Amino acid sequence: MKKNWLALSIVGLLGLCSVSLQASQALLVSNYPEEITEPGTIGKVELNASSNRIMYYHKNGAKKPLFIAITLRNPTSKVVELTIKKALAGPDVDGLFVGHLSTRQWMETFFDSGETLLLFPGIQTQLVWHLIKPDTVSTGLIDITNPQQATLNLAIRVVESSEDNVSALNRPRQPFRLGWFTTNTQVIEKTITFNDSTVVEDIPIGAAPFLKDHRDGAEIKGNYALLYDIRLTLENTTAYSRTVQVLFSPLGGIARGIFMIDNRFIETAFLRQKKEEVELQKLETLILKPYEKRLIDVLTLPQAGSFYPAQLVIQSISK
Repeated sequence: MKKNWLALSIVGLLGLCSVSLQASQALLVSNYPEEITEPGTIGKVELNASSNRIMYYHKNGAKKPLFIAITLRNPTSKVVELTIKKALAGPDVDGLFVGHLSTRQWMETFFDSGETLLLFPGIQTQLVWHLIKPDTVSTGLIDITNPQQATLNLAIRVVESSEDNVSALNRPRQPFRLGWFTTNTQVIEKTITFNDSTVVEDIPIGAAPFLKDHRDGAEIKGNYALLYDIRLTLENTTAYSRTVQVLFSPLGGIARGIFMIDNRFIETAFLRQKKEEVELQKLETLILKPYEKRLIDVLTLPQAGSFYPAQLVIQSISK
């Protein structure tokens, strides 16, 4: 995931400020800069959404190990019950591989309940302590369900060791940025009608409109870590059966995809868009009976390390 952030003069200030927002969903993305070389605070936020997702993707450009440290503190006077799900991958030299591995782990446990965390008043817990060896990449997806919408203090830092608590507070020479978006799930409902003509429909994934940071409008090109919940109604209006294929195609370079189609797990190979040729991978083949209407659910999310946008292609290939 490269060059996703708009260049803004206030980029460093937003990474260090502590602000809050009341919303039902939150998505926090740490990828700027993608290559980190020194400790520092990526961001501190007051988190009070009921559904929260954190994604980080960083390469260690230093000559010594660094760690991603994520802590959560309960500043309230009441016990807060949370559900935590984590999918971490790396360190590894192959950034495309670790991005795919983390997304695969996340999708494989999509319907799991997660781990219950009781956070007592005034207590801080460490959610993530993730090693990044020199010249390797580490990435993670963390979901925090906070049904009470209690206000919690979340901090994401780069540190050198467990004893190195002071340096993480210093402002690095290249400021970090923590993207903060007010949605982590996009629902797409689409009806595709198959008549006597051959039908091809494209559904973009990670394309515009891009998520905008609620503080300054900075975009994340590719909509990484945004869950796409695609609800398709396929309708055959003819008197004969139609064969329908669901395919995946990259649009921005080399990419892989993870999908859940009607609760069936599917992962793609490495695909790429070339100058005059686009690679496609078939995900599903359906036979629609005459006048049949069928609903299918597709879940996916743009994964770190790959180049999004991409697209689903829905096509009728024969009578």
